[in-house]
Amino acid sequence: MKMNRFVIMFVAVMMIFPAVGFAEVIQGVINELNTASNTLGITRINPVTGASEQLKVSISKDATFKGVNSLGELQVGTQVRLDAAPATAGVWRATAVEKA
Repeated sequence: MKMNRFVIMFVAVMMIFPAVGFAEVIQGVINELNTASNTLGITRINPVTGASEQLKVSISKDATFKGVNSLGELQVGTQVRLDAAPATAGVWRATAVEKA
């Protein structure tokens, strides 16, 4: 009986906060930068497969920055670390950006 309650509570919490389980630290090099649309292209090494991959990242309006004050201070070729979660098909949503 207690186990059933636990499972129901766990499922309910995961439905309310689904992105919490999928947040990831992404580290890579900027290969594309669009300050008008607040987006980045990132080249990184996939931590599971070891293969190089390209990611598209949308920067949240409320994102925090470390090492720079804004997206406009970054350049193609800059190493960055992002706190991000999958947002839509093929696009990640970053809530924190750090110049590495």
